[in-house]
Amino acid sequence: MEEDEKGLTYNKYFVDHPEMVLGKMEEVSGRFGDTLACLPEDNADLKEMLERAGKQISASTRYEEIELLDDEISFIPATDDVKNFSYTILNNEVYYRKNSLFIKKEIPDKNKKKIRDYLKLKEALKRCYLQNKRKILVMQKSRLLKKFLNEVYDRVL
Repeated sequence: MEEDEKGLTYNKYFVDHPEMVLGKMEEVSGRFGDTLACLPEDNADLKEMLERAGKQISASTRYEEIELLDDEISFIPATDDVKNFSYTILNNEVYYRKNSLFIKKEIPDKNKKKIRDYLKLKEALKRCYLQNKRKILVMQKSRLLKKFLNEVYDRVL
């Protein structure tokens, strides 16, 4: 946290890089007293401002590729099919997803089997839930169609 030239205190990065603030920082009256807000600039195009900020971030970001030996790998990029803060099995190893990473967990084989069984159970429950949800939607649609048919029928007769 740092104070800007107006005396407002907020994230140091944005104080140091005001061009990355997509509006103007002002103190406004809030539910619990004065609070800090980023208000839109007059006639500003938010989409254009976001694109410009994204390009600026991308231009200044550098990634260094490194090669890890198998026994050094403890983190790998996460995939979207696994929810955050949950376990998965990849290549017979247990990983825990935390944000954008899978963190390899050293777990005894006995516990790996338990985790594998729980993941299978979770998947089965999810399938049952989705199947039941589809049935409910079909029944609701069927009721609406019957109601529509009755309304049309009543108008015709």
